[in-house]
Amino acid sequence: MNKLLHLACTADLAAPGASYRPAGYATEGFIHCCWPEQLPGVIDRYYQGRADLVLFELDLILLDSKLVEEDLTGSGECFPHIYGVIPSVAIVQQQPLRLDAAGRVLLPV
Repeated sequence: MNKLLHLACTADLAAPGASYRPAGYATEGFIHCCWPEQLPGVIDRYYQGRADLVLFELDLILLDSKLVEEDLTGSGECFPHIYGVIPSVAIVQQQPLRLDAAGRVLLPV
């Protein structure tokens, strides 16, 4: 089984037991995710210097929303998008990400 990942901002985290939906969901209609091999590129492009990140590992079986792999930028690379909210039971691991001394986001081990 592949691991599905989502980078959450601490400001978007809900109370325990609630479904998760980031602030951008209201305007985009989906939740951005990535596969483990895509994580370094996603962090480099969009999240460097951010100290408010939490990495979610999601259980694909426990998602009750539609998962679609799409290339919305025309880059030729498809990314998984969840068209719906993430139920809290589908978040099997939650790990805060740290910054190194130069302010770069450290990848999880």
